[in-house]
Amino acid sequence: MVWGLSSCKRDLQRPSWDIGVVGPVIHSSLGLGNMIADSLLQVNPDSSVVLSFSGTVYELDADTLLKLPDTTITNSFSLPTIIPSVNVTPGQLVFNQTETRYFNGQGVQLTIADLRSGGCYLTLSSTINQPVDFTYEILTAFKSGQHFITTSRIPPGSIAQPSQVVVYVDLSGYRFILTDAGATQFNQYTTKTTIKMSADAQPTTVTNQDVVAVSSTFSGLEPSYAKGYFGSRIESFVNEPSNFSSFEKIISGVLDIDQVNVNLTFTNYIGADARITLQSLKAARGADTVVLAHSIIGSAININRATDPGGIVIPSTYSVNLNNGNSNIDQIIELLPLAFSSSLDFHINPLGNVAAHHDFFYAPKTVKADLNFTLPLNIIANNLTLADTIDLNLERGKNGHIRSGKLHIDISNGFPLAADFQLFFMNGSGTLTDSIVQPNSILAAYTNAQNIVTANRDSELIITVNESQMDRLYNGERLLLRIAFSTSSLTQHVTLYDYYRIHVRMRGDFNYRIGS
Repeated sequence: MVWGLSSCKRDLQRPSWDIGVVGPVIHSSLGLGNMIADSLLQVNPDSSVVLSFSGTVYELDADTLLKLPDTTITNSFSLPTIIPSVNVTPGQLVFNQTETRYFNGQGVQLTIADLRSGGCYLTLSSTINQPVDFTYEILTAFKSGQHFITTSRIPPGSIAQPSQVVVYVDLSGYRFILTDAGATQFNQYTTKTTIKMSADAQPTTVTNQDVVAVSSTFSGLEPSYAKGYFGSRIESFVNEPSNFSSFEKIISGVLDIDQVNVNLTFTNYIGADARITLQSLKAARGADTVVLAHSIIGSAININRATDPGGIVIPSTYSVNLNNGNSNIDQIIELLPLAFSSSLDFHINPLGNVAAHHDFFYAPKTVKADLNFTLPLNIIANNLTLADTIDLNLERGKNGHIRSGKLHIDISNGFPLAADFQLFFMNGSGTLTDSIVQPNSILAAYTNAQNIVTANRDSELIITVNESQMDRLYNGERLLLRIAFSTSSLTQHVTLYDYYRIHVRMRGDFNYRIGS
């Protein structure tokens, strides 16, 4: 009985009931910037909009132009066989050697290389029964006016069990002088190896059976600047990919642009002549592709070398105009591509070493191809779809929450384009789950004889939201607003203006439960 009275008392203290609540939920205003990145849009004095873009469809990888492959060199130091042994004391010089070495240039003859990254692994071993100090110098590699030098200590070892130490030395920031005084040798560098008994070693005897071995492995060498002769060779590339993000906000639809005028521009930042034969240029959006048809396909073009007065690179360029009359570039742009792939032959120094080892390269810029276009947005659209994410940020109150209700969606369309309107639930991973409103047609704005908007056209949609759907919104699911535009006539192009917008306002007529 006591329990029952207590329970009844709690219920009397915390009653619950439903009331009707009307209020605003969201307001969204969508313009051309929701279809196309704002950075691509230019506004003319009459407020008409021009799409201006420069995007890379191909870029030569720096490793293709100039790669210093990993190189391992091994040296062994021991007494001549005619000298059975020598007695050594702390600090005494045991071995000393200066050598000229060569990088494998793979057809490239370098005179200078400034390294932006990479280094050398030194694997050191010794059979001497006392510690020794190993000093490694690269006499032709300089940084801040000093040549490269590093010292390591090798612990005592034996013939049966040599000691071993692995040391990594960073060579980034060093300038390698890779030619001799007469500029007759290339890719060469000079090293000096010094081995001494450590200062705290004990006097000992070194025999001609003792060996100090040094293995040096240059790894990951990437130049920030290089000079020399980069060879004369042809590199062929097939379906080299390049992402193209300008139209990623347009998720589907068909676009017909009145006039397209595009420049395909090749830019050479290398101090070497180049010849490029573009075999194919393909635009893609998902499974849909369009291949460029133009006289440049299969034709060799010569691009002069860049210059670098005062260390400032002045690139050389070569441009080809693509328009509706000489190509199918309009089909490529109307595809709204998200990626390009190119196949081409790249011939560096087709005339040979005409610059007498004065080719140059400043990382990371090499040779690239850009599409540069400026076109008025005078279009025909068919289901050209844009999307915007809506986060309601609903929280359950301490004293109650919304159970269900209706969403009144007021739409004011300022585009001369009819549209279909949809709302979707979207979970935390961005996956669409289901729709809470089926496509609803929104009429185009009122226009004059020139198809210029004179007044917005208003529409209202009413959506019923049940308790289960409200729970999903409380649990953090978002809404995706999707609007698909179409021109009223698929034979007439419509000019778009900067001030065109579509306004979406949602207000709720909710059933609100107070209490538990």
